[in-house]
Amino acid sequence: MTLIINFRSGNVWTPPPVQPVVQPAHTSGSAISFAAIQLSQLEQDIAPVKDKRSLVEIQEEERARQAEEDFLRWWAAEEERVKEEQASAL
Repeated sequence: MTLIINFRSGNVWTPPPVQPVVQPAHTSGSAISFAAIQLSQLEQDIAPVKDKRSLVEIQEEERARQAEEDFLRWWAAEEERVKEEQASAL
């Protein structure tokens, strides 16, 4: 068994520092860089999702939302009216 001694540090074999190897992306063929894959996945995540609801469904949801808003406005006004009645009765 042979040991490699790093004379600078005096330690038994120390591996060299790891350097990332960056290779240019291939523009042709099936080889694609990891960065290009990440970028394409990111673009897919950002792409807007198409609404699969029909126009009738969207209109029904809008009517329901409007009815809820109208009810909440009425409710707030009714609460205010009741508070005023209670304050004037005292």
